[in-house]
Amino acid sequence: MMLTVDDYYDWYLKGKSLPEIMREIENLRKTMASLKSKMESPKYNKEDSCWPNEKMQICATRAYLNRAKEAYAEAGGVYELTKAEKKAADFAARIPLIDKIILNIDSFNLGLEIRTVRFRGERTYLKINNPFYSYPSGKTCRHQLPISRELFLQSIKGLNIGEWRPKYNVKRFGYTVIDGSDWSLEIYFSDEDKPFKVYGDNNYPYNFADLYELLSFDKTGASLPGEARGLYFRVEWLGARS
Repeated sequence: MMLTVDDYYDWYLKGKSLPEIMREIENLRKTMASLKSKMESPKYNKEDSCWPNEKMQICATRAYLNRAKEAYAEAGGVYELTKAEKKAADFAARIPLIDKIILNIDSFNLGLEIRTVRFRGERTYLKINNPFYSYPSGKTCRHQLPISRELFLQSIKGLNIGEWRPKYNVKRFGYTVIDGSDWSLEIYFSDEDKPFKVYGDNNYPYNFADLYELLSFDKTGASLPGEARGLYFRVEWLGARS
Protein backbone atom coordinates (compact mmCIF):
# COMPACT_ATOMS: atom_id res chain seq x y z
CA MET A 1 0.00 0.00 0.00
CA MET A 2 1.27 3.46 -0.92
CA LEU A 3 0.57 6.57 1.08
CA THR A 4 -0.99 9.68 -0.38
CA VAL A 5 1.34 12.67 -0.47
CA ASP A 6 -0.59 14.27 2.40
CA ASP A 7 -0.35 11.12 4.52
CA TYR A 8 3.33 10.82 3.70
CA TYR A 9 3.87 14.38 4.92
CA ASP A 10 1.99 13.71 8.16
CA TRP A 11 3.92 10.50 8.86
CA TYR A 12 7.44 11.42 7.81
CA LEU A 13 7.85 15.20 7.53
CA LYS A 14 5.49 17.09 9.79
CA GLY A 15 7.28 18.70 12.73
CA LYS A 16 10.70 17.47 11.62
CA SER A 17 13.88 19.53 11.84
CA LEU A 18 15.89 20.56 8.78
CA PRO A 19 18.53 17.82 9.27
CA GLU A 20 15.77 15.21 9.65
CA ILE A 21 14.01 16.36 6.49
CA MET A 22 17.30 16.34 4.58
CA ARG A 23 17.96 12.76 5.68
CA GLU A 24 14.51 11.83 4.39
CA ILE A 25 15.27 13.54 1.08
CA GLU A 26 18.51 11.58 0.78
CA ASN A 27 16.69 8.32 1.55
CA LEU A 28 14.10 9.07 -1.13
CA ARG A 29 16.83 9.76 -3.68
CA LYS A 30 18.43 6.40 -2.87
CA THR A 31 15.07 4.64 -3.12
CA MET A 32 14.42 6.19 -6.53
CA ALA A 33 17.86 5.19 -7.82
CA SER A 34 17.45 1.64 -6.51
CA LEU A 35 14.04 1.18 -8.14
CA LYS A 36 15.29 2.46 -11.49
CA SER A 37 18.35 0.23 -11.34
CA LYS A 38 16.17 -2.79 -10.58
CA MET A 39 13.95 -2.13 -13.61
CA GLU A 40 16.93 -1.47 -15.88
CA SER A 41 18.68 -4.71 -14.99
CA PRO A 42 18.65 -7.45 -17.66
CA LYS A 43 17.34 -9.78 -14.95
CA TYR A 44 14.23 -7.70 -14.34
CA ASN A 45 10.94 -9.37 -15.16
CA LYS A 46 7.89 -7.22 -14.56
CA GLU A 47 5.75 -10.36 -14.37
CA ASP A 48 7.47 -11.12 -11.06
CA SER A 49 6.46 -7.76 -9.60
CA CYS A 50 3.68 -7.43 -7.09
CA TRP A 51 1.38 -4.47 -6.57
CA PRO A 52 2.40 -1.69 -6.39
CA ASN A 53 4.93 -2.41 -9.12
CA GLU A 54 8.27 -0.66 -9.41
CA LYS A 55 7.06 1.94 -11.89
CA MET A 56 4.23 2.93 -9.54
CA GLN A 57 6.70 3.09 -6.67
CA ILE A 58 8.97 5.38 -8.68
CA CYS A 59 6.05 7.69 -9.39
CA ALA A 60 5.07 7.79 -5.72
CA THR A 61 8.65 8.27 -4.55
CA ARG A 62 9.07 11.21 -6.94
CA ALA A 63 5.93 12.81 -5.48
CA TYR A 64 7.18 12.23 -1.93
CA LEU A 65 10.55 13.72 -2.85
CA ASN A 66 8.96 16.85 -4.26
CA ARG A 67 6.88 17.24 -1.10
CA ALA A 68 9.94 16.72 1.08
CA LYS A 69 11.76 19.51 -0.77
CA GLU A 70 8.77 21.78 -0.17
CA ALA A 71 8.77 20.84 3.51
CA TYR A 72 12.46 21.68 3.71
CA ALA A 73 11.76 25.16 2.35
CA GLU A 74 8.74 25.56 4.64
CA ALA A 75 10.99 24.77 7.60
CA GLY A 76 13.29 27.63 6.61
CA GLY A 77 15.88 25.72 4.61
CA VAL A 78 17.32 26.63 1.23
CA TYR A 79 17.38 23.48 -0.87
CA GLU A 80 20.23 23.19 -3.35
CA LEU A 81 19.60 21.00 -6.37
CA THR A 82 22.02 18.17 -7.02
CA LYS A 83 23.79 18.08 -10.37
CA ALA A 84 21.33 15.43 -11.60
CA GLU A 85 18.32 17.40 -10.37
CA LYS A 86 19.56 20.57 -12.07
CA LYS A 87 20.01 18.64 -15.32
CA ALA A 88 16.44 17.33 -15.07
CA ALA A 89 15.05 20.78 -14.23
CA ASP A 90 16.91 22.40 -17.13
CA PHE A 91 15.51 19.83 -19.56
CA ALA A 92 11.96 20.23 -18.22
CA ALA A 93 12.19 24.00 -18.69
CA ARG A 94 13.17 23.53 -22.34
CA ILE A 95 10.43 21.06 -23.28
CA PRO A 96 8.20 23.81 -24.81
CA LEU A 97 11.09 24.58 -27.19
CA ILE A 98 11.41 21.04 -28.57
CA ASP A 99 11.54 21.14 -32.35
CA LYS A 100 12.61 17.63 -33.35
CA ILE A 101 13.10 14.23 -31.73
CA ILE A 102 15.15 11.42 -33.29
CA LEU A 103 15.26 7.90 -31.85
CA ASN A 104 17.71 5.46 -33.45
CA ILE A 105 17.75 1.75 -32.61
CA ASP A 106 20.42 -0.34 -34.32
CA SER A 107 19.60 -4.02 -33.85
CA PHE A 108 21.90 -6.90 -34.77
CA ASN A 109 18.85 -8.90 -35.91
CA LEU A 110 16.55 -6.21 -37.30
CA GLY A 111 18.81 -3.49 -38.67
CA LEU A 112 18.61 0.25 -38.06
CA GLU A 113 15.25 1.83 -37.26
CA ILE A 114 14.99 5.63 -37.13
CA ARG A 115 11.95 7.39 -35.66
CA THR A 116 11.69 11.15 -36.16
CA VAL A 117 9.09 13.52 -34.72
CA ARG A 118 8.57 16.99 -36.19
CA PHE A 119 5.91 19.65 -35.67
CA ARG A 120 3.98 21.96 -37.96
CA GLY A 121 2.09 24.39 -35.81
CA GLU A 122 0.09 22.24 -33.40
CA ARG A 123 0.27 19.16 -35.62
CA THR A 124 2.63 16.31 -34.76
CA TYR A 125 4.25 14.16 -37.47
CA LEU A 126 6.16 10.91 -37.11
CA LYS A 127 8.41 9.35 -39.73
CA ILE A 128 9.82 5.84 -39.32
CA ASN A 129 12.66 4.55 -41.48
CA ASN A 130 12.94 0.74 -41.60
CA PRO A 131 10.23 0.06 -38.99
CA PHE A 132 10.71 -3.09 -36.95
CA TYR A 133 6.95 -3.56 -36.59
CA SER A 134 3.65 -2.78 -38.34
CA TYR A 135 5.13 -2.28 -41.81
CA PRO A 136 7.46 -4.27 -44.09
CA SER A 137 11.10 -3.83 -43.20
CA GLY A 138 12.99 -1.33 -45.34
CA LYS A 139 10.01 0.96 -45.88
CA THR A 140 9.61 4.57 -44.79
CA CYS A 141 6.33 5.37 -43.03
CA ARG A 142 4.88 8.80 -42.33
CA HIS A 143 1.80 9.77 -40.36
CA GLN A 144 0.29 12.73 -38.60
CA LEU A 145 -0.15 11.52 -35.04
CA PRO A 146 -3.62 11.91 -33.48
CA ILE A 147 -2.19 14.14 -30.77
CA SER A 148 -1.46 17.86 -30.74
CA ARG A 149 1.99 19.28 -30.19
CA GLU A 150 0.93 20.49 -26.75
CA LEU A 151 -0.33 17.08 -25.64
CA PHE A 152 2.68 15.33 -27.15
CA LEU A 153 5.06 17.56 -25.20
CA GLN A 154 3.04 16.97 -22.04
CA SER A 155 3.62 13.26 -22.60
CA ILE A 156 7.34 13.89 -23.03
CA LYS A 157 7.33 15.82 -19.76
CA GLY A 158 5.67 12.88 -18.02
CA LEU A 159 8.53 10.59 -19.05
CA ASN A 160 11.05 12.61 -16.99
CA ILE A 161 13.69 12.10 -19.67
CA GLY A 162 15.84 14.74 -18.00
CA GLU A 163 16.48 12.19 -15.25
CA TRP A 164 17.94 9.66 -17.70
CA ARG A 165 21.62 8.79 -17.59
CA PRO A 166 23.79 10.19 -20.42
CA LYS A 167 24.82 6.62 -21.30
CA TYR A 168 23.27 3.21 -20.62
CA ASN A 169 25.50 0.15 -20.80
CA VAL A 170 24.74 -3.39 -19.71
CA LYS A 171 28.28 -3.66 -18.34
CA ARG A 172 27.16 -1.81 -15.22
CA PHE A 173 25.27 -4.99 -14.31
CA GLY A 174 28.27 -7.22 -14.95
CA TYR A 175 27.26 -8.40 -18.44
CA THR A 176 29.25 -8.48 -21.66
CA VAL A 177 27.24 -8.55 -24.88
CA ILE A 178 28.72 -9.58 -28.24
CA ASP A 179 25.78 -8.53 -30.41
CA GLY A 180 22.45 -6.95 -29.58
CA SER A 181 21.45 -3.33 -30.02
CA ASP A 182 22.68 0.23 -29.70
CA TRP A 183 20.35 3.19 -29.51
CA SER A 184 20.41 6.95 -29.26
CA LEU A 185 17.90 9.66 -28.47
CA GLU A 186 18.49 13.17 -29.80
CA ILE A 187 16.20 16.07 -28.94
CA TYR A 188 16.63 19.39 -30.74
CA PHE A 189 15.25 22.77 -29.70
CA SER A 190 13.93 25.75 -31.63
CA ASP A 191 16.45 28.10 -30.01
CA GLU A 192 19.21 26.01 -31.68
CA ASP A 193 20.91 25.57 -28.34
CA LYS A 194 22.82 22.39 -27.52
CA PRO A 195 20.67 19.29 -28.22
CA PHE A 196 19.84 16.78 -25.50
CA LYS A 197 21.40 13.38 -26.24
CA VAL A 198 21.29 9.97 -24.57
CA TYR A 199 22.96 6.77 -25.74
CA GLY A 200 22.58 3.10 -24.90
CA ASP A 201 24.38 -0.19 -25.50
CA ASN A 202 22.13 -3.19 -24.81
CA ASN A 203 20.63 -1.37 -21.84
CA TYR A 204 17.69 1.01 -21.53
CA PRO A 205 16.06 3.46 -19.11
CA TYR A 206 13.33 1.93 -16.97
CA ASN A 207 10.58 3.64 -19.01
CA PHE A 208 12.11 3.36 -22.48
CA ALA A 209 9.14 1.31 -23.71
CA ASP A 210 6.87 4.25 -22.83
CA LEU A 211 8.89 6.52 -25.12
CA TYR A 212 8.79 3.91 -27.89
CA GLU A 213 5.03 3.66 -27.48
CA LEU A 214 4.68 7.42 -27.79
CA LEU A 215 6.69 7.32 -31.03
CA SER A 216 4.54 4.58 -32.59
CA PHE A 217 1.45 4.24 -34.76
CA ASP A 218 -0.46 1.58 -36.67
CA LYS A 219 -1.60 1.74 -40.30
CA THR A 220 -4.45 4.08 -39.39
CA GLY A 221 -2.13 6.50 -37.65
CA ALA A 222 -3.33 5.52 -34.19
CA SER A 223 -0.87 5.03 -31.36
CA LEU A 224 0.51 1.52 -31.15
CA PRO A 225 1.14 0.41 -27.53
CA GLY A 226 4.73 -0.73 -27.15
CA GLU A 227 4.38 -2.92 -24.08
CA ALA A 228 1.30 -4.62 -25.53
CA ARG A 229 3.62 -5.95 -28.25
CA GLY A 230 6.15 -7.22 -25.75
CA LEU A 231 8.67 -4.41 -26.17
CA TYR A 232 10.34 -4.61 -22.79
CA PHE A 233 13.76 -3.58 -24.13
CA ARG A 234 15.93 -6.04 -22.30
CA VAL A 235 19.15 -7.58 -23.59
CA GLU A 236 17.31 -10.61 -24.95
CA TRP A 237 14.73 -8.54 -26.85
CA LEU A 238 16.91 -7.66 -29.84
CA GLY A 239 18.77 -10.93 -30.01
CA ALA A 240 21.83 -10.10 -27.93
CA ARG A 241 24.32 -12.82 -27.10
CA SER A 242 25.92 -12.54 -23.67
